[in-house]
Amino acid sequence: MARKRTSKRGSANSRSKIRAFALISVLGVAVGIAAVKWAESPAGQIVLSHLGVAQAEAWSRTDLELRILAALESVGVASTDVSVAPAEDGPATVTVRTGVPLLELNVAVTEAVVEGGGAVHKGERTQIDGGPRLEMHLGTARRLTHRLLAYETTASAEPLAAAPPAPPLPKGRLAIVIDDWGYHLNSVAREMLDMDFPLTLAVLPNLEYSRRVITEANRVGKRCLLHMPMEPEAAVVLAADQPAIWVGMEPDEIRALLERCLDDLPGVEGLNNHMGSEATRSRATMAAVMPVLADRGLLFLDSLTSPKSVAYRVAREFDLPALRNDGFLDDDTDDPDLVERRLWALVDLARTRGNAVAIGHIKPATAEALRRVVPQLEPTDVELVFARDLAFELPQ
Repeated sequence: MARKRTSKRGSANSRSKIRAFALISVLGVAVGIAAVKWAESPAGQIVLSHLGVAQAEAWSRTDLELRILAALESVGVASTDVSVAPAEDGPATVTVRTGVPLLELNVAVTEAVVEGGGAVHKGERTQIDGGPRLEMHLGTARRLTHRLLAYETTASAEPLAAAPPAPPLPKGRLAIVIDDWGYHLNSVAREMLDMDFPLTLAVLPNLEYSRRVITEANRVGKRCLLHMPMEPEAAVVLAADQPAIWVGMEPDEIRALLERCLDDLPGVEGLNNHMGSEATRSRATMAAVMPVLADRGLLFLDSLTSPKSVAYRVAREFDLPALRNDGFLDDDTDDPDLVERRLWALVDLARTRGNAVAIGHIKPATAEALRRVVPQLEPTDVELVFARDLAFELPQ
């Protein structure tokens, strides 16, 4: 009987497959080891904390605190001039009383936190009875972990024990967004610009006053968003000359349009939708919007013009700092009493939930309601903040 001969080519192919499988296995193990090492590194822990991994968040809080304390020591702040008050639920408070100039301290802490992958959400210098005070809000990109309160003293100042007590954190925070800027700068718009509390202005692109609003907002310390027109329901009509995002546009078209609108309004801190009840229901359309914002480190506010909107969920899938509208103040009324009642309801929501977002418009009734309500708010109860402050400090 003839012996069955084995093909040399078949044997070679088998050996090649075995070598390839072995190589892939070795590479897989190497990648796995590298991934574990990265996850255990400071950079990996920071990224994991951004994703909400509890163990990483605890590590990041500890690492950032050590960086803050090291930065204070590096500019000559004595350890006896620093106290840290941890909090079970919320940011720890770092209190400093020092002769080191607050500007120098600010720069050192900022550099240390950013170098460690953290973020500075707020830096504000104020004058109190005891002298200048610096307040900084520090943490990861998604969570506030530390509040630093630094008091600049003279050589003859009292010891740290006599430092003013840290002001209590408010029970809730409310961001008020005013939509539809860019058409004009009438008397109501001017009044809102001059209001001495945080208002976030949502500016429509490509209008006569759009860029002027940005300039005026910067002058008076207001913050701005791009109020981007998006496809509404069929019964609603957008202005023919307004740039807008429509369902069915190619991702490259959406990117080009957004880049152009954002470049035309320098300094905006994010985007919220103008109309958009149709576009915000389209996952594909929203998935084309969010990478542009992510590339620029901007926030997204879902105006919730449709209860079926998926925009907020898609923004979170792209790990964007994101907010949702909790209530329109005046979209269907010019009655200041009704606007006031709605504003108080959102104040109550901020108090009970810890945060809330209100959206209004440039209307006399809204300006009147703001004049009535805001002076009655206690800073230890509900604090008015910009949309960015809320978006970057909320756990997402």
